[in-house]
Amino acid sequence: MTYRSAQDNLLSALADLSEVFNLVNTRIRSEAEARLGQTPVPANEVSVLVLLLHQPDLPVTEIARSTSLPTSTVQQAVRSLLRRGMAIVTPADDGGPEPSPTASTTTFRASSLGAAVREEARQTAAKHLRYALSGVTTADQGHLIDAGDAIAALSAALGFQNVHEIYRQDS
Repeated sequence: MTYRSAQDNLLSALADLSEVFNLVNTRIRSEAEARLGQTPVPANEVSVLVLLLHQPDLPVTEIARSTSLPTSTVQQAVRSLLRRGMAIVTPADDGGPEPSPTASTTTFRASSLGAAVREEARQTAAKHLRYALSGVTTADQGHLIDAGDAIAALSAALGFQNVHEIYRQDS
């Protein structure tokens, strides 16, 4: 019999949970996009949009570095997000003309539609999770509630950042 430590069991459970969340996230995102009348957004564009929601006003080169996507892929994703209305060129500080979307110094941010798609996906995720929790014993729900702070700390350690304050509805 192979001995597995408590940490090994935890890591295995978290890896399983990660895989399930990835599958659920894809389904939830599709539902949210459909509710908002959006055609499905490819994964590369989702990566760019998520980054812009957390760190607005980035040029293509920084988006490519942060997402580990090739610059050409990021350029294509940004163009598509602009066409979809899910991203915008960062407005000029001086109120001057809008920078060209193809200039290397141009920066981008998510649009209000991009933020709305993300919020719809989060609300849909909460509904799915609430339903899933109904299949978990009351005792296990209590354990999950007790682990809430630890889960948040793990999310932060994995690099989670909340959306930038310019997208928060409560700001």
